[in-house]
Amino acid sequence: MHYAELEQMTTQLNFDLSGARVEQISDGSNRIQFGFKALNAKEKGRFFIVVDFRATHLDIYATEHPRKAPAVPQAFTMLLRKYLLNETVCAVRIAHDDRIVFFEFGHADAVRHVLIAELTGRNPNIFFIDHETQRILGRIGKSLDRNVNETYTRPANAETMRSINRFADAARGDYYTAVEAMIDERNARESFETSKTDALRRAKKHFARLTKLHASLCGDLAKVKTAQNRRREADLLNAYAWQIKKGDKSASLPDFETGDIVQIALDPSMSVRENIEKRYAQAKRMDKAEPLIRARFEETQSKLDEISKIVDRIESATTVEEIDYALPALDMFCIQNDVPKAGGTATAETCTDVAPCHTLDTTSYTWTGAADSDWGNPANWSDGEANGDSCGYPQSSAATVNFPAGTKARIVLSTATSVGTLKLEQPGIDVTFARADGQGAEDAKLSVKNAPTLSGTRLRLALDGVALETG
Repeated sequence: MHYAELEQMTTQLNFDLSGARVEQISDGSNRIQFGFKALNAKEKGRFFIVVDFRATHLDIYATEHPRKAPAVPQAFTMLLRKYLLNETVCAVRIAHDDRIVFFEFGHADAVRHVLIAELTGRNPNIFFIDHETQRILGRIGKSLDRNVNETYTRPANAETMRSINRFADAARGDYYTAVEAMIDERNARESFETSKTDALRRAKKHFARLTKLHASLCGDLAKVKTAQNRRREADLLNAYAWQIKKGDKSASLPDFETGDIVQIALDPSMSVRENIEKRYAQAKRMDKAEPLIRARFEETQSKLDEISKIVDRIESATTVEEIDYALPALDMFCIQNDVPKAGGTATAETCTDVAPCHTLDTTSYTWTGAADSDWGNPANWSDGEANGDSCGYPQSSAATVNFPAGTKARIVLSTATSVGTLKLEQPGIDVTFARADGQGAEDAKLSVKNAPTLSGTRLRLALDGVALETG
């Protein structure tokens, strides 16, 4: 409220509250509420005065409907109850040059205590003082000076008052009603904005998580679609196995249909037959996973459509009632869709119902880097100790990762990744884990369940935009 409005309010309260007895004192969030039986307002009966000292709303107003109070009052409220319950109001006045309101309490016109509401600036304060000694008995607010048991003094640097009064034309009998209506309208508007902001935050949080999951599943579908290429490479290797020697890192073989030369990366630590069987196994796993991933992809798309409609409904809402109408749908969506963190098939958490191997894979993988620098490319790994649930590259908190002696590699992680054990036990290992271009910081993470084994000599392990977490 502006100074002119507070001046008019205090003038009205000084008349209506003169001799009124304090029957109730309660509080709230930056609010103090007094309940009175006003002698000069018998037609109103019992009513309440609210002192609102939030930095954004510095108000004093009357209401017949008490605001809800917390179960446990503040210490300052208990202090006021000790001194003011059953005391009478002697006067209500305002400083002539600032938004400082004085509520004077006592008996038989003898002032004993004063409640001072400094509704000024961004740091409003409430002081409770002894009238005779001016000693501060209690205070609440953000003032760094004028502490309890000190003498109360007015704050310095009074602000320039603007003579704005939105209630100057209100009839005397309707004055309190006009002020309360303005306060209620403002509170309703703020309640609507708060409800809308909170609902949008919840809805958009689910939308963002589903969007990431949707993008990850798109990547998963793209990977499983390479099953035919894996099978074709295996067929070519099988047909020309007699031309390939163990230890070769790649093979250049003519395509069966076009005759074009096909470059196939090999794991030099494996025999030709093992390289062939590895590709057939990968193709088989991809064929098995594709319908599961596709079903998950379509389900996620459906959920995205649903949450998008809820977001649109909330964004277009103009009343609290419209927000309340949208909330049940949002609540039901949140209950029915405990959305897992997105991250593609690179984490066990996101794929437990898509590809069972992600959580059961106890394979011991060895980095070869035969194809490129992508952690998620099975061609860069040797899974010589694979079990039946091998996924082709490490992505399970039960998998083991090894690096051969002399490995020098910059390995790019395109998704958050979990492994069981990270072993750097051989000499001359120089490995950098790097974040992929365009990857969010929250997904640039390598989680290792067990403490990494760093026993190799001349060892260097570096992190470029990737967080390494253990435990």
